[in-house]
Amino acid sequence: MSKKISRRKVIKSTAKFLAVTYMGHTLIGCASEDSDSSSTSTSTSDTTLFIPPVVTPDGSNNISLQANEGTTQFYSGFDSVTKGFVDVNNAASTAYLGPTIRVSSTNSNSTASGTPMVDQGTQKAGANNVNFSISNNTSTTISAHWHGLHIDGYVDGGPYNAITAGSTWSPTLPIYQQAGMNWYHTHIHGTTAIDVYKGLAGLFIIDDTNSKALDAAGLPSTYGVDDIPLIIQDKKFVNSVLDSSNTGGRFAGETFLVNGTVSPIFEVEAGLNRFRILNASNARFYDFTIDNDGISVSFQKIATDGGFLAAPVNLTSLRMGPGERNEIVVDFSNFSAGDTLTLKSVDNSNTGLGSFTLMTFTVIAQTSQTSGNSVPTTLNGNFATDRTTLMAKTPDAYVAIDLRGGANPFYSARSTTASPTPVQVTLDTTTANFVSTSTQTTANYTEEWTITGANHPFHLHGCHAMIKSIGGNSVVPDEMQGWKDVFEVDSQNGTANTNSPIVFLVQFDEKAYASGSNAGSGAGTDFMYMMHCHILGHEDAGMMGCFEVI
Repeated sequence: MSKKISRRKVIKSTAKFLAVTYMGHTLIGCASEDSDSSSTSTSTSDTTLFIPPVVTPDGSNNISLQANEGTTQFYSGFDSVTKGFVDVNNAASTAYLGPTIRVSSTNSNSTASGTPMVDQGTQKAGANNVNFSISNNTSTTISAHWHGLHIDGYVDGGPYNAITAGSTWSPTLPIYQQAGMNWYHTHIHGTTAIDVYKGLAGLFIIDDTNSKALDAAGLPSTYGVDDIPLIIQDKKFVNSVLDSSNTGGRFAGETFLVNGTVSPIFEVEAGLNRFRILNASNARFYDFTIDNDGISVSFQKIATDGGFLAAPVNLTSLRMGPGERNEIVVDFSNFSAGDTLTLKSVDNSNTGLGSFTLMTFTVIAQTSQTSGNSVPTTLNGNFATDRTTLMAKTPDAYVAIDLRGGANPFYSARSTTASPTPVQVTLDTTTANFVSTSTQTTANYTEEWTITGANHPFHLHGCHAMIKSIGGNSVVPDEMQGWKDVFEVDSQNGTANTNSPIVFLVQFDEKAYASGSNAGSGAGTDFMYMMHCHILGHEDAGMMGCFEVI
């Protein structure tokens, strides 16, 4: 039998963290405060999971965010120095993380007349152009990288889009890709790890015709009630204060936050509930399970980094590296009100934690809110065609990336013939542009990328790709066949359990120029895409290159 605890009030979309005494401390997270550079998070009553507020475009299709510095009481009475994005048009703000951005796409993929995602660039002309304003109210230089968005290098938000202290960046983002859960975070070379760790990150959800139809067909979709974002992070605390003294390398913390709440509790109705999971940790990998007194509860995986799978896939565990996103649906209908289950993971960072708990689910009686929930058997009607079409393409070029340790961690090569030999490339940190690592591809090319290395999550900007083979095996599990932008590379010391090399096929719909007249309104400056390990300390230390799409 599952353990019983008293029923708690269901949390819905709110702008507050709640606190409760736990192991001698009162656990806290972000709360509503005035939007200023020294906002402070306060507490109310218990450890109920905080649900980030949603920001959508206003009547003029604008979204305005501001990056603030402040303090957050993760433990009652103890101020931690943090940073967060806030919606400047809403009095509610936080000093940690940012609101969930939610926009609609003009994509009609998965409909009879839709354009498959492999050729989705043809839809850009009719994109939903959302105007952003990002003000930097902190004392350091930041950026706002739109991780997972199909946008050109000029508005990608990488190191080239630096927002200095006191300044504002105003990009227009064309939203035309298929529905999915992306995210945004600062991406300044050398300070990405510490500033994401302190809170400069948030979710970016895209809806389209297909996702809205799935919602109407019964897929759990009420944000904060049965459609729950889970931003997973590990942290270190010293005397109940966030320790930001060493966030580099393979950082591994022993305290776990979900949406900024330490070890939270969330009430789930006894029915189908959807969880949108982001691994926003600096370096930690997770193998998530839903645990019922030592028994793993099965769930359905419905989406990857780039959107819906063809159909739900039944799983009992979910591995995720830093930067990855997955959506799952869990059926709690076989449990009684008061039962508790936990979200757990084994320790993949060798920090001596064994199996640890990230959060607790408390089951409450089902209401009409979830009684009609279901998971459609078809999630993405164009998926099979997308995958078949992409896998059948003859690559126009081949890219090889080798992620290594030490002082020279990044090796790469591009060729029109298969199996190029990677050569060492080094970021030129003395300039603002990293031109020393530039490689070049062409828009609408299909490329085959081969990534090798030991236990790294490889990410490339501006696109999504599909895995062709893993460790030499061309039979890719159903749950890994989706559109992705983060790929786990894990040599496992050459043992049979290996993801190295991982091979994927990718097309580039957008452009990213190093310089010249084609560089957009920033002609003569550099706006390339980045390719890097998403262990943030490795990225900051040079496990990163850049490339042009012309």
